[in-house]
Amino acid sequence: MPERFDKAARAGNSTKGLVHYMNRLQKARRRGNARKIAKFERKVQKYSGLAAAAAAARSAPPRLPRQPRRPGPKIQRTSRFIGVSWVAARGKWKACVRVGKRTISIGQYDDEEVAARKYNEYVRRHDLGNQLNDVDANGKPLPTTVKQTSRFWGVSWQASRCKWQAKYSDGSTPSRDVWLGYFVDEERAALAYNEAVIAADLDHIRKMNRVDPATGRPLPKDED
Repeated sequence: MPERFDKAARAGNSTKGLVHYMNRLQKARRRGNARKIAKFERKVQKYSGLAAAAAAARSAPPRLPRQPRRPGPKIQRTSRFIGVSWVAARGKWKACVRVGKRTISIGQYDDEEVAARKYNEYVRRHDLGNQLNDVDANGKPLPTTVKQTSRFWGVSWQASRCKWQAKYSDGSTPSRDVWLGYFVDEERAALAYNEAVIAADLDHIRKMNRVDPATGRPLPKDED
């Protein structure tokens, strides 16, 4: 008795399945059975495609194992120039300038020195009086890194945004920083810090910015 060629066997070997249905089609044609002829023609067409796909897969070159991604070179995050900071999300250097309580964005540039030059040009053009980057005899900006340090508790400078940020440490163990937001004005950031610490009932264990009762303005740490 010939070996039974069931559905599972056909699924595992598309070439044998093709031969099987071609034989069945020939028998149906000899007997003139139109219904079976149509049925086996569909089967032959299906298994022809499966057999061709299997042959192509066997002849395809083996897939090489994926190579681990090598970390790229570290990118400098701190600018060497006044008024310039790195914007990681865009991969560019940003030039900005503080004018009173406002921070004005000048533009974003691929080259750090170009950003420093644009900062100098903007300050001169608008006669702002802000500190400039030193330049050499050819007008090339010279590194003049300035560290922005806040005068208030709970406030720090965020160079990538050219803004002040406020945060405080909560009373959990281990301690967790609670971020309060970005502020254009350093004093507003200090007041936001005070309000958040008081609301969290932590003013008895956290350093607070004293406030001038006459003006409502926070007093710098060195005047505390």
